[in-house]
Amino acid sequence: MIGKIKKNKGFSLVEMLVVALILSLVIGVATGFFASTVKVQRYNLEHQKIFNQTTFAVEYIGRAIKMAQRNSDSSQELTCLEVGENYRLINQSRIRFINSDGDCQEIFRRIVNGNGVISYTINDGSPIDITSRELNVYSLVFNITGESSSDQLQPRVTYIINTTLSNMMTSKRLEAHTTISQRRIDI
Repeated sequence: MIGKIKKNKGFSLVEMLVVALILSLVIGVATGFFASTVKVQRYNLEHQKIFNQTTFAVEYIGRAIKMAQRNSDSSQELTCLEVGENYRLINQSRIRFINSDGDCQEIFRRIVNGNGVISYTINDGSPIDITSRELNVYSLVFNITGESSSDQLQPRVTYIINTTLSNMMTSKRLEAHTTISQRRIDI
């Protein structure tokens, strides 16, 4: 009986294959979960970039338009606005007004390196970008209502901004639109 004792010194080949199969399944599921988490995070970050920059542009334009002044100075008539004007559309995507400091300011969309950016100038100076070149502003539209002194309406500017990221890795687009009137009553 003493010679018949069986000694187990390891795992059989079948046991090793089963463990390897289970381990590879667990690693595959974990890797797939990690990859999908990274993809969702990238999506969220790209969407947040579009949202943050578009929101900044909407707030900047809104604040500038709200603080605009009516031109009551005939010396600015030739360079900025006619006397009595609050705003002037130069074209559909370019507006001119007298800012809170009394300077002639324009806000507009321009193309830089193939991307649309929102910029502004003060007294016909060099353009200063409001949005980064990472954001592609593919549309900026201004509309003025109530500008005439005979209509008894407060002047209002409606603007629409359409944006997307310029890296073209995403098809996410954002449209923002709002209507702003001057802070000072001007009827």
